[in-house]
Amino acid sequence: MLAWRITRSRKSRFLSLITTVSIVGIALGVMALTIVVSVTAGFEESFRERILGLHPHLLVWPRADDFVDYREAMAAVQSDPHVLGVTPATYDEMMVAHGDRRAGTIVKGVDAATVTSVVPIDTLVTDGSLQGLQESPTLSPRPDGSYTLDNLVAETAWTLVIWGDKPQQQTLVPNDLMLPNIDEARVTLVHADPKLATIDVVIGADNPTPLRNLSPGQVTRPISVQAGPLSLLLGKTATKDSDIRLESGQSALLVLRPGGQHSLINWTSERPLDGESRVQIVDVRTQASSPITIVHDGQALQHDIPHAVIARPPTILLATALAKRLDANVGDMVSVSTPYRGLGLRGDAPMGMEPSSGRFQVGGIFRTGYHDYDKRFAIVAFQAATRFLNTGDRAKWLEVRVDDLLQIEDRKRRVEDIVQPYALADMMEDFGKVNDRVERVSGGQVRQYPMEEAETALGALRNTARVMESLRTSMPYGIGRKQAFNIITWREMNAPLFSALKLQKNVLSIIFAIIILVAAFNIVGTQIMLVHEKTREIAILKAMGATSGFVKTVFVLQGLFVSGVGTLFGLVLGLGACLLVDVVGYPLEPEVYLISELPVDINAVVVIVIAAVALSLTLLSTLYSAGKAGKLMPVQGIRTID
Repeated sequence: MLAWRITRSRKSRFLSLITTVSIVGIALGVMALTIVVSVTAGFEESFRERILGLHPHLLVWPRADDFVDYREAMAAVQSDPHVLGVTPATYDEMMVAHGDRRAGTIVKGVDAATVTSVVPIDTLVTDGSLQGLQESPTLSPRPDGSYTLDNLVAETAWTLVIWGDKPQQQTLVPNDLMLPNIDEARVTLVHADPKLATIDVVIGADNPTPLRNLSPGQVTRPISVQAGPLSLLLGKTATKDSDIRLESGQSALLVLRPGGQHSLINWTSERPLDGESRVQIVDVRTQASSPITIVHDGQALQHDIPHAVIARPPTILLATALAKRLDANVGDMVSVSTPYRGLGLRGDAPMGMEPSSGRFQVGGIFRTGYHDYDKRFAIVAFQAATRFLNTGDRAKWLEVRVDDLLQIEDRKRRVEDIVQPYALADMMEDFGKVNDRVERVSGGQVRQYPMEEAETALGALRNTARVMESLRTSMPYGIGRKQAFNIITWREMNAPLFSALKLQKNVLSIIFAIIILVAAFNIVGTQIMLVHEKTREIAILKAMGATSGFVKTVFVLQGLFVSGVGTLFGLVLGLGACLLVDVVGYPLEPEVYLISELPVDINAVVVIVIAAVALSLTLLSTLYSAGKAGKLMPVQGIRTID
């Protein structure tokens, strides 16, 4: 009661003015701190949402460039119950042009079947759709018993293997258009024997390639084998197909036919012309009463004859700012060029000639809200990217989505244990490397770490330190772990951005906390003047039996009343401003701030912490002036009484 009466004292207008100034100072400091923390948190949240709109939670990046076994790695990573999705991707810098406009871009190749399980690209599309990224042809039955072949993409080649009368026994196989190495051939295998059910297949004798759990209708990736007689192991039975011989430079399709009579179908490595696709129909049924009719664009295709048919262009999706810069809309044709020269089958050009280029049709416009992405990114189908760069069936990396971003480091370790587990053989090899390194450094064979005569304990200690430093800088991470992949989290990919945001948040928070501290010291000055004015009242209280602690508590409460009122007003003003910005919006220049609107993220815990900090600073600052009031002797106050 006494503290409240002192706070609302009407006797001295001057003191009331100073109290009001103190309240305003604390209110402004709390308001500014609330706005700064909410806006910086909003920036961090906004950047995270926009970055994760196009990028995954984890990247599984192979150390080797030849990532042909990405499907096996995908299946292994997907076995983790905390992994929600895995998809392969490519990532290349290219040039895109529309008319007389040019722009450098990042072209990302995505697998249409799995990409939405990792990144929500479908929610980012503002015009058009993702439908054009699906490049697999479709075979649809017709009322007359024939089938319609649709969705053929230009510069692709397909073989339709018919191994039964049911629709699920008609398999479309993409032809491998890569040139084999010298003295090698490339083979793609299709399992078309329903009697074999699920089997394991091993191809080749010198360097055998195992293919696990192949089911009827399944197609393998292209495999490079030595030219010569083809060795084949089906299940547990070895079968030598002496009649099948692979020539150097040959690309072929090996069909496991019903009845055990396997067929080898040659492929031409010539890429189809622009606007065309090549289709070949192969019927491997043992008993076929009549041929199955396949119709494309109203034309019936003959069996065992390669057909060059009209096909649609591949699809590309452009980010909004990139599309605006190119003045490109959905349905327009754009040219894409790569800086890599002489890309084999795209012209078989020698080094030094013009870069390869291709034509794509804009199938959609997408917007991430992050300007740095919206001005640079384009998306194509995974098959289109590998075909354009002539890399074959290879991924750049795997993109992974996990169930909990807050546990990203734990999820990273789990994925790392799956793709590169610890092995005893690798551990023994690593220990051997450690022993060899220690012997070389100890023997003075490494000039960077000179050894000295260990005549004293200090000399021996210095030598030991040099050996340990050598091991620290030269040995690989993870003894016993085969270093085949790099696992990178989304925070590590964007570490500079989020480090800058964190630094900015901390610096601004300190600055505005100082404002609150200055306002708290204003309360100290106000209380010192109050103590001087209330000297007689304090003396009377003490003469009536009040203790020093009682008087001190009164003035501490008085300071907390002032701080509480200021903090309350500051929170109301700060939260009100944040809500206003969130509802109305405040535009930003995206080329400067990377996003188009000022983001706000109000966190209840942070608001409570701000209020607690303001009250704590006030409490600490009022202890001095309240202590002075408590130490006042009664006789000093009585002497001032008139």
